[in-house]
Amino acid sequence: MEQTSRIEPPAAGSAAQPQPAAATAPDAAPAQSPAATPREQPQRLLRGLVFTPAQNRLATGAISTVAFSVILLFAAGLTFGIVKFLGWVSPAVIPLATAFALSVLFRPFYEFLLKIFRNPLLTVTGMICIVAVPAVLACVMYGQAIVDQIAGFAETLPKIISGIGENLKASHPELANFAKTVGAPQGLQAFLENPQGFADYVAQGQIIDDYAGAMPGLSSAVRILFSTLLTLLFFVCFLTMPPVKGQAFMRCLPMLKESTAQFIAEQIDQFFDIVSGFFCRQVAICLLEGCLYGAGFRWIAGLPHGFLIGFALGTLNIVPFFGSAVGLAVALPMAFITMGDGGAACAGLVLAVWGAGQILDGWLITPVIQGNRTKLSYPAIIFSFLFWGTVFNTFLGMLLAIPMSAFCKVLWDSIRKKIKGFI
Repeated sequence: MEQTSRIEPPAAGSAAQPQPAAATAPDAAPAQSPAATPREQPQRLLRGLVFTPAQNRLATGAISTVAFSVILLFAAGLTFGIVKFLGWVSPAVIPLATAFALSVLFRPFYEFLLKIFRNPLLTVTGMICIVAVPAVLACVMYGQAIVDQIAGFAETLPKIISGIGENLKASHPELANFAKTVGAPQGLQAFLENPQGFADYVAQGQIIDDYAGAMPGLSSAVRILFSTLLTLLFFVCFLTMPPVKGQAFMRCLPMLKESTAQFIAEQIDQFFDIVSGFFCRQVAICLLEGCLYGAGFRWIAGLPHGFLIGFALGTLNIVPFFGSAVGLAVALPMAFITMGDGGAACAGLVLAVWGAGQILDGWLITPVIQGNRTKLSYPAIIFSFLFWGTVFNTFLGMLLAIPMSAFCKVLWDSIRKKIKGFI
C-alpha cells in the first residue's frame, strides 16, 4: 500500500525548529544586472570585445559603403546591359523610338484638338488632315521646284565627290597608302584610290543599297515604306494612349517600399519631361535655322541648290552641331567646284552666312527657345555624343545623347540628395 509523507505542524508550545542561517555575503548569488542599453548589446554579443564609439561609427560606415557600392554596381551593370541590348536591336527599335518621339512632340497639339473633337479617332484624323493639307498644298505649289532642287543636287553630288577626291589625290598622293596602312573603311580607301569610280558608284545608288537596313531581299523603297507605315502605326498608338506616368510603372513593382517607389516614379517623370521638352524645343530651333540657312545660301551666297542644302543643314541640327558640320562640308566644296572662277567669293559668302547663323543660334535662338535647361557644358555635350553614339552604335545614340546625359545629371543630383548623410 502506497504511503504518503505528511509534514506535521509543530505541536503547540514546542520549540520551533531552527531555520538555516541566511547565506553570507561571499556565498550569496550575484545580483541581477540592469538591462543592457542598445549601445551595450552588440558589445555583450562579442563576448568581451569592446569597441569605442569611433570604432563603431567606422565599422558602420564601412559596411554601408560596401552595401551601397554593390547596389550601385548592380544598377550600373543592369543599365549597361539594357543599353547594349537596345543598341543590338536598334534597327527594330528605331521605328518605335521615332514614333514615341513624334507622339511626345505632337501631344500638346493632340490634347488641344481632343477638347474640340472629344473622340481620339476623330482627333487623330483631324490632326493628320491639318498637317497633311498644308504639306499637299506646298507640294502642289512648290513641288516642281523642290523636285528640281533635289534632282539637281543628286546630279551634282558625284561631280563634287570626284572633284574633292581628285584634288586630294593630286595634292596628297600618300593618303591612299596611309588609309590602307591604318585599315580605314573600304569606302574611304576606294574614294582615295579612284575618286571618279567612287563617284560613279554613288551616282548609281549602289552605296545606298549597301548600307540600307537589315532586311535582305527587299528593295530600299519597300524597306522605307514598311518602316514608315510601322512608325505611323506606333505613332497613333502612342498618341492615343494616356500620358506615361511613373506611378503606372510602379504598379508593376509592388515589392518596393513606398518611399523607393515614389523616388523611382519621380525620376521616370523627370526623364519623360526632359526628353519631350528637349525635342519639342529643338524641332522649333531646327526649322527656324533651316529657313535662315536656306535663304542665306540661296539668295545671299548664290549657291546652287542652296536652299535645299541650308534647310537640310538646319534640320539636321536636331543633333546639335551635326547639321552644321555636315552642311558646311557639302556647301563649301560645292561652292568651289560648281561656281568656277567665282567659287572663292561664293565660299566666302557661305562661310559668312554660316557664321552669322551660328552667332544668332548661340546668342538669340537657342537661349530664347531652349535656354539652359539641359545644364550641360560644351565638353559634356561632345562627350555625350561620343559615349551614347558608341553605346547604341547608331544615329539613335547621337539623337538621344543630350537628353540622356541631362537625365543622368538630374538623377545623380537626386540620388546625392537622398543619400546625403547616409554614411
